[in-house]
Amino acid sequence: MQSITERTLLALSLLQAFWIGGCANPAMPGALPGAGFTPNSLQGGAVTPTQNPQVARYTIVPPSGAAVTIDFGTDTTYGLQTWAVPAALDGGPVSILVAGMRVFTTYHMRARMNLPDGSQSFDSDHVFNTGGLPPERIPQVTVTRPDGLEPSPGIELINVFSVPIPSTEKVTASAFDLEGNLVWFYDLEDSGELDSPFPIKLLPNGNFLLVVTGIFNGVREINLAGETISQFSAGSEYVSILHRLTGIPGYHTSPWRRSDRF
Repeated sequence: MQSITERTLLALSLLQAFWIGGCANPAMPGALPGAGFTPNSLQGGAVTPTQNPQVARYTIVPPSGAAVTIDFGTDTTYGLQTWAVPAALDGGPVSILVAGMRVFTTYHMRARMNLPDGSQSFDSDHVFNTGGLPPERIPQVTVTRPDGLEPSPGIELINVFSVPIPSTEKVTASAFDLEGNLVWFYDLEDSGELDSPFPIKLLPNGNFLLVVTGIFNGVREINLAGETISQFSAGSEYVSILHRLTGIPGYHTSPWRRSDRF
């Protein structure tokens, strides 16, 4: 049974590339493409939806020693790209989460294989249609730009802690581009109520670490599709992790919000 290597990237709608956790993952040094590889022998990739309607999963089997990047955009000039992910050591498929796309928009994407000899091979074009949240669940944001000032590039990652926990409310973890368009969210709705993620932090592997308060109280790691990678309930480590994420000594939960620029 072949394993699937999954790396994630929150790609921006306004930037050529956005790297989570620093540099891309290079291909194995000294690796060579598999014997007999030609562009025509490349097995085509597949794009499938995830539980987040704004995140696609692109899966492909790259040649040995290659590094895979996903080019994507609203037309076939693409313009946006994910980080580079090395081919799996066992020759299995590589799965990359493509995020940072706007709601209810058609995107084109293709895998680009960068080979150790400096050449490139491309998958065929794939089309992915994003979905979105009901309008009443999208946080309302307003972008104001003072005359003559240009914002720094990036996105706004917003997480809100509500007291009391609401039963029907807007998502409390979301990301917006600098034009105020929703490009990512994490929905904590559970059994008709909403947990609150506060704080939330990007990890070097592209996942998010968040402290959850509500029906579940504890620490959770998720990928960009919102899939839980691991979690543990509140205990002796709870206050220590809150302090490490916020940098606030003696941190205690309170009804305030936090916005981070990436």
